[in-house]
Amino acid sequence: MRLRLGVLALGAVLTSTILAGCATPAPSPTPSPTRAALIYALPVGDAGGACAGVGLDKATLTGDPSDPKVVWLATPSGRRDVLFPPGFTARFTPRLEVLNGNGDVVAREGTVVTGGCVTGTGAQGPLLILSQ
Repeated sequence: MRLRLGVLALGAVLTSTILAGCATPAPSPTPSPTRAALIYALPVGDAGGACAGVGLDKATLTGDPSDPKVVWLATPSGRRDVLFPPGFTARFTPRLEVLNGNGDVVAREGTVVTGGCVTGTGAQGPLLILSQ
């Protein structure tokens, strides 16, 4: 009889230990918050149907979200400001991506740009690029 009470007591202790373990849920991994990329408006221009095209040599697309122009061309002679068709935007994920009016990526940081349209502000003025 004494042995039987000891087994019952041991069973009660084990049962309460198991139940206590079940009452405390295991920690679940916390998903890391994902930051949505901010969308930046780009300076826009319109060639007005005519394009006084210019060729570019070794011009690559670059940008910085803290710059007022957001996107420009890096050329061997320095920075060249650019304009985009209406509706074009940019995001940094973390690298620059240029999106058309439909939200499709049409260029990325480092994209080589070989030409554009002069916008009427002189040969060294901003170029309208990526017109499609």
